[in-house]
Amino acid sequence: MTEACLLGPRPGPTRLALGALAGMLGLGLAGCAGSGFQYVSSSETNTVFKVPDDWTLFNEDAVFEFRPPDLSPQQEAANRASQWIMAFDGAEPPSLEHLFAQNSEQPAGYAKVRVLSDEERDTYSLRSLRNEEFEIDRLVKEQRIELISDDDLALENGFAGSRVVFNVRQGGGFVTVNQTALVDSETRVLYLFLIGCDADCYADNKEVISEVVSSWNIKEPTT
Repeated sequence: MTEACLLGPRPGPTRLALGALAGMLGLGLAGCAGSGFQYVSSSETNTVFKVPDDWTLFNEDAVFEFRPPDLSPQQEAANRASQWIMAFDGAEPPSLEHLFAQNSEQPAGYAKVRVLSDEERDTYSLRSLRNEEFEIDRLVKEQRIELISDDDLALENGFAGSRVVFNVRQGGGFVTVNQTALVDSETRVLYLFLIGCDADCYADNKEVISEVVSSWNIKEPTT
């Protein structure tokens, strides 16, 4: 189940161009009033994040309704195997076609949780996680991606992964993407959070993007 404390527009049907906690983790609905942010949580996947209240949210049904022409069968299969996806767009009017697109003038992104198959778990690595959405390592070699920062993450609850910020070439310009990717201690579930827009937009919105990224949290399920 996905829950949202909405101070602005409610999630609406749209389309997403993809290759985007137990309760409120102590935040509570009272934390929404007057904060300027809307909180989104998934009790099923124990995740939560916030975005500005004038950004639009798009649920997984809207995501699955859209199949962009450049989406590979492997990417489509991975998306449909996802346990949970929630996407967002800061543009007005909103459209998930803005996601990581050339000339995207407002931040957009998504949170995604996917359970790995038994076969995947045998070979899945932090390198696999890093390249789950964008083939970062290959595109760096081809000089189609420029790394801005690349940090390993090791959380106290056993989650591990990386946070990578990079410029990816789109047409004649660059889109800046902030990607956080984590896997649980049993290499059973992967958690992704991506947000970005064109390079000028990212620079202009760096503060709010940082706040949104920092808000994304995962709680270890209780047994």
